[in-house]
Formats: sequence, structure tokens, C-alpha cells
Amino acid sequence: ALPPAQLAQVGLEPQSLDFSAPHDPTEPLALRFRVTGERAGEQVTETFETWYGAQYGRNWQVDGTPLYALPTPERHLTFLKPDKIEKVRNAKPQVLFCRGPYGHEYLPPSIFSALDAQVTPSYFQPAGTWPASLNVFPVSYEDLMALDIIALINVDAAALGDTGMEMLKDFVNHGGTLIYGGDLWAYSRGNVTGTVLDKLLPVSFSAPEKQFGALQAMKGKTVTFPGNIGKPLAPDAVLAYLAENFTVKPEARVLLICGNHPVAVSWPVGQGRVIAITGTVLGDAPRGKTLFTRTPQWRALMADLLKASFSPLASSEKLVPRLAGSGAGPSDNELNRINSPKANKTKVTENPVTDSGINLLGERR
Repeated sequence: ALPPAQLAQVGLEPQSLDFSAPHDPTEPLALRFRVTGERAGEQVTETFETWYGAQYGRNWQVDGTPLYALPTPERHLTFLKPDKIEKVRNAKPQVLFCRGPYGHEYLPPSIFSALDAQVTPSYFQPAGTWPASLNVFPVSYEDLMALDIIALINVDAAALGDTGMEMLKDFVNHGGTLIYGGDLWAYSRGNVTGTVLDKLLPVSFSAPEKQFGALQAMKGKTVTFPGNIGKPLAPDAVLAYLAENFTVKPEARVLLICGNHPVAVSWPVGQGRVIAITGTVLGDAPRGKTLFTRTPQWRALMADLLKASFSPLASSEKLVPRLAGSGAGPSDNELNRINSPKANKTKVTENPVTDSGINLLGERR
């Protein structure tokens, strides 16, 4: 410790004190200051710290932790939610694609190309030396409501935080579409359990026994449409692994299944829609088969669903494909809307009709 230095009076004008201490310039230097004075006859003491990086190196140990960890003020976040939230209607879909590992396997670029959408990529950084994060996410409701579709694939909920998830809820409630999916960084492995995002999803899920284990082998079973139709998404479309055990929530609509397990589920939330991809892209398909996300029928199905959610409807209700596990098929109005030439000005070139004459929404032509 250096001998204390004194100032006769502290005023509004800055004053300086000079001091010197022996120091190796190749090592970081941590400084602690204690200021003691009198105010209104009472003694007041304030303490603060700072550090200077070394000439060669930084204030880090080999494990990434700081060599000198100094106290930082508590962060106070102010949630600036406008009194009135208005959703912007765009001529072309505006998409924010937040993706972690294998993001393009779940949602190939051709899906958004079929919509003629403008896609903004956002990359997920898993937790490590730094907390989990996304490099792009709306910082205001004006930016948020200018989007039409937000996709979260293998993005840990910690990267969104409570504020980000609250914004997602408002986004969907006011007419936006959320696509969620993944495997090792999603659902219970992605810290979703018990959060606002958990309540938004059309499925509930069980926590795995360990972080990168407990995958359920599906042994290349065929992915089909649900209910009485039971036709395959594609003749060779299969699922290799499930990451979790899923239960479809009441009022949700199953879009695709594999055996008794949902593969894709949708439901309306407010004026918008949430689509959950519960199948995974993990593993290899058996010889002569293809993982369902790699088939043109999957890409066409997703493009059709997103077109239907983006296209303005004649009524005030949002379109929800009624593909329930109970066997109920889509209504005539919904099928006409999805398959009408007017609704499909941008034609999906990847054959949306199977050889058996079953279209992607499960209706025989």
C-alpha cells in the first residue's frame, strides 16, 4: 500500500494525484483506491478498483477466467415495450433465421427461396468462455414487428434471455410465425423448460437423463402424415433419431408423425402461429432411404405452410392446417387456400405431389 495522499478540498473541478509503484510491465496491474472524506460532519468512504493490461498478454488465465476479477455494478435492464404494438405487413416475407449447429439441415435455403423471402442470418454461439448468445436479434419492437418469420434452430434459450422470449411471445401474438426445432441445443437440452418459450410451443417434452445422451433410435422408420391417411411424406423419407419424448398439447395439430411420435406440430397463438420440428437430423438413413429433412417433399411442405401463414387472408383468422392426430383432415377452405394458384404465385418447383396422388397436406386428389 502506498502512503495516503491528501487533498484540501474536493470540488467540481477535476484534480490529479501523482504516484509511482514498482511494476513489471509484462504483468497486469490491479489498482484499488480508497477515498475517505467528510461530508456534513460525517466520515464517508468510497472504494473502487481498476486494472491495466500487461504489455504482453491480457488479463486471462489459461482456462479463460480473469486473472484479476474486479467487481462490476449490477445491471439494470429496462424493458421498453410500447403501449401499442402494430405488426408490419411486408410485400415479401422478412425472415430472421437464428441457427445453431445443423440449422440448414432442418430448414434448407430452398424453403425460403420458394417464398422469395429476404433472410437475415443470426448465428448462435453456445455457452463457453462467454455466455450463450445470438449475434443478431431485434433490439426494439419496431425491428421485431417488421419481421414475418423467426426461425430458431438449435438455439439455447439462454441466448434469448427473459426479454428475448417475451418479445417472441408478443411477435407471435401479433401475427408473426415462429419455427422452432433442433436436437442437442433445443427443448429441454436448450434450457427451454419452464420458460415463456416453453408455453409458446405446441408440445411438451421430457428432460433427457444426460446432456448428450438418451437419444431414441427410430431405426429408419417412415415419416408419414397422421390420421386415417397414413401416407408417407415421401417414399424414402425416414427418421433416424428422436432427441426427446414429446407430448402434443391440446388444440395443437400434428403435421407429420413417425410411428407414434410427432415429427412436426403446429398451433395458433394469438394472431400468429408456432411450428415445432420435433424430429431430428441426427444419424444416417438406412441404405436406399433419406432423412426426411433432405427430401424435396419436406421443403415443399414447409414452404407451403409458411406461404399460408404469410399470405393475407380474406377473414381476420390466421390459417391453421387441421392435421390432428385424431385423423381430422384439413378443411376444404384451408386446402383451397393453400393449393390455390392465387396463394401460390411463387410456385414450389420441388414436386409437392407424391406418385400416389397424395398432396403434402394429406388430401387425395
